[in-house]
Formats: sequence, structure tokens, C-alpha cells
Amino acid sequence: MKLQPIYVALFGLFSCAASAQSAHQHGVAELFFAASGEELEIEIHSPADNFLGFEHAPVNEQQHKILDDAKKQAAQAMSLFSFAGGECDLEEVGQHWGTLDQADSEHKDHDDHDHAAHDEHKDHDDHDHAAHDEHKDHDDHDHAAHDEHKDHDDHDHAAPDEHKDHDAHDHAAHDEHKDHDDHDHAAHASHEDVRLTYHFHCHHLDELTSFDVELFKLFPRMEKIQVQGASERGQVAFDITPAQNKVNL
Repeated sequence: MKLQPIYVALFGLFSCAASAQSAHQHGVAELFFAASGEELEIEIHSPADNFLGFEHAPVNEQQHKILDDAKKQAAQAMSLFSFAGGECDLEEVGQHWGTLDQADSEHKDHDDHDHAAHDEHKDHDDHDHAAHDEHKDHDDHDHAAHDEHKDHDDHDHAAPDEHKDHDAHDHAAHDEHKDHDDHDHAAHASHEDVRLTYHFHCHHLDELTSFDVELFKLFPRMEKIQVQGASERGQVAFDITPAQNKVNL
């Protein structure tokens, strides 16, 4: 079967898109679109920095929230694209955040585990408090006897405790330095790309003349988007910016 020119163009376009993620320039993203029949596909490739301000795995709660918020915004396709005609309805969204997806999933699993452990710990504490009350009188008696020897013990332990505190301080300083190095290495060693895909069904695709890209408003670190597209009208390639964000088919 001989392929129609539009399908040949679309195949070449998305083959190009699949290999385009080797380019990694902060502030710059790529948008590929293909329109045929009643279907419109839009695919966005971008450094994660354009969405998050970082590209390493989140290292604190603030960065986990930034990642979660970015995913929620990226899922709101009808807020990202404004169509001029075509009566296009969203059918599917795909988000691919590379290793950040795994880090986010592990963080959510860890939170679920912490909540379960907290509940179990609470039940254990309630049991311990009851047992503690039963032994309180006995402990008061033991404490009185123990206090008679406290001054003597404090004198004997003072010297070793000073040495122990010094060692603990050295270990703490070493661990803090190691954590700082690990954080710096993670922040500088990783480069992560994001791929977003959107599939629309357009009841009158032949009436779709253009669409505006609103990513610049939601993600202001994005300065330029390089557009490549193919439709039954032909192929296009141009750049859009916050000041000129219209994609003409």
C-alpha cells in the first residue's frame, strides 16, 4: 500500500522528535505537532529545568511539591493550548519525567510507610504509658537510691563523656560535610529531559487554523519553543516566544 504524503511527513516528523532530546538547552523547548483526519498530536520536549528550576531528584519537601505542581499543571491540556476552531477534545495525556518519576514514586511510597509506622507507634506508646504508670511508684523508690550515688558516678564519667562528645561532634561534622557533597554532586551531575504528549480528537480539524501555546505563562523559565509540524496543509518550522505564542497550521 502506498502511503499518503501526509503520513510520510508525520512518520518523519515524530522520528525526528524521538531523537531530538539529545539537544539540552535551558530556556528552550521543542514542540512537534501532527494533524490528520480528525486527530491532532502534540508533543513537547524540554529540559526539566524549564519546568522545575532543577533537574536532579528532589532533595526536600519543597522540591517534591514543585515537581507535583508541575505535573498537575502539565496535565491540564486545555489550559496549555487555546484552539482557534476545530472543536478539539482532549483524549489522552502522557507525561515522562525520566528518573524524576522514580524519585517521586519512591517519595510517595516512603510517606505512606511513615504514616503507617506512625499509627503503629501511637498504639505502642499508649501501651507503654499504661505500663509506665504501673511502675511509677517503684521507679520513685529506685531513683532515691540512685541519687545517693549520682555525684560519685558523675565525677567518674565526666572525663570519658567529654571524649565521647568530642568524637560525636567530629562524626556529625563529617556526616554533614558528606551530605553537602552528595547534594552538590546530585545538583550538578544530572541533566533530565521531560516529554509530554497530548492527543486530541477534533470534530472539524479542517477548520482548525491555529493554536496558542500558554506554557510560557505557567512556566516562565521557558523562553523559546522551537516548533515543527505537519498537517494536510503542509509542513512548518518556526520559533514561538512569550510575545508571539501562536502556532499556525
